[in-house]
Amino acid sequence: MRRRDFFRVVGGALVATPGIASGQPTKEIATVAHLWHAANAKEESPYYEALLEGFSKLGYVEGSNFRLLHRFPNEMPEHFRSMAG
Repeated sequence: MRRRDFFRVVGGALVATPGIASGQPTKEIATVAHLWHAANAKEESPYYEALLEGFSKLGYVEGSNFRLLHRFPNEMPEHFRSMAG
């Protein structure tokens, strides 16, 4: 069998079995963690809305293709390290 014929046969087999030829979709969505400076979400509301708008402009929708994880260390630098881990 010539090399050209071999690749025609193998290529046809991959097209005939799409599960092998294409990647399988993942079930998990990405998680983006964010450390805010304030003590709660209400204090960070304008910045949170801007963050969501920025993600939206890039084609990301919270809960659909990514998840946001929020932490609020209340302006205490000693809490940032433990909350980041």
